[in-house]
Amino acid sequence: METTLQSFTVKNTQNTVAVKSKAKSDFWAQVEFNRFGISPAILTIVVCISGFAAAFAITSGVIQLAFVGFPTAVFISCIIAISPMRVIFSLAFVTLLIDFLIIALHMI
Repeated sequence: METTLQSFTVKNTQNTVAVKSKAKSDFWAQVEFNRFGISPAILTIVVCISGFAAAFAITSGVIQLAFVGFPTAVFISCIIAISPMRVIFSLAFVTLLIDFLIIALHMI
């Protein structure tokens, strides 16, 4: 009898995971479909904030400017190369994280 209960629990868990992964899959499919509308918006946000961070970073030296410039260049290269949107979103997140870190270090 315990085997039946455990089997039922496993099946329900698998169904829940399948529904969640399908929702994620549908989201990324929709983002890929709307790539040419989303990419310019992300590009504008990331490049503007990176330029602002570069203005702060140049006062401290070339090392911090490289920390700002390199992820931004990789991000722009991935947009030009039409990389998958998951990659573009991930690089945008990393780039913005580094930019905000540089800006926060100079605000202190």
